[in-house]
Amino acid sequence: MPVSAVLDETTFRSYPYALINPLQVDDTEWRDLRSEPIVPPRFKDQAELFPRLVELYDMDERGRDDLLARARRWEAECGTPYFCSLLHSQAEPARVREHLARQMVQYHHARRDYDVVRLHDPRVLWHLNWLLGASQWASLLGPVQRWAWPTADGAWQSREQTAAAHSPRDAQEPQEPHDGHARLLLAPKQWDTLLRLGDINETLKHLRRRAPQVPVDAALARRIDASIEIAWTQHRLADASDRQLYAEQAVRFHADIHAHPELLACLARAQAGELSYVGACRHLNEAAMQRLSRELDQSKERI
Repeated sequence: MPVSAVLDETTFRSYPYALINPLQVDDTEWRDLRSEPIVPPRFKDQAELFPRLVELYDMDERGRDDLLARARRWEAECGTPYFCSLLHSQAEPARVREHLARQMVQYHHARRDYDVVRLHDPRVLWHLNWLLGASQWASLLGPVQRWAWPTADGAWQSREQTAAAHSPRDAQEPQEPHDGHARLLLAPKQWDTLLRLGDINETLKHLRRRAPQVPVDAALARRIDASIEIAWTQHRLADASDRQLYAEQAVRFHADIHAHPELLACLARAQAGELSYVGACRHLNEAAMQRLSRELDQSKERI
């Protein structure tokens, strides 16, 4: 499967494994399938919260086609993915489950505790696609040759295991030797971004509705992430809606829109606790924001 493609019958038949999220798909829709939960040992008493590895390799062509039809029906009726991932691997099911369970549990140094990275969530995988370095992806994939997941527009993205698993690593990435049991390690800055994914995804949702002409890609996700970080660390916007509006304004109107005196005044009111940033900006409609953008450009021209 290319970087982004439609999932057709031929492509689907090439994958020996799939992941289903039992919290999103009714058990009546998957309990007839051969599957086992992927559960990290420390969460063994909460198996119902974790994805199931579905074994597809023994299904005949007719069975595969019927299952794909079932998946399409579910998605059309419920609006959520039936399969949250498809995996191509020659490893035994137990090895694949063990590897994925190992990758899910990450140590968060700031919290000084272990946390679960939702690798079965396609929205998380979409961000990991731009957030992780090549050698981190090599560790994450491990015995999986190709990992595919659905995107918001209905296409499928995928990553493939490459020679990067044996190449020199980026100096910015945490180091761990590849010993056949490699584990994804996240750098502190990457953890920070993962903790902002809720804000990033909500901002993307707003942009799809209000600015559909803006391409939704890795570059946009990085811009939003950087804006949300500034909203939190520099302007102390504690409310999620405030941070999301801040990022949306920077994307839709001007990269430096928050340097305009009118928005600086809105930020000051929010920081003083008079009202939220959303409330402080309520008087600024689209025409007003376009005016602020033009004024910023004009002031730069005069310099």
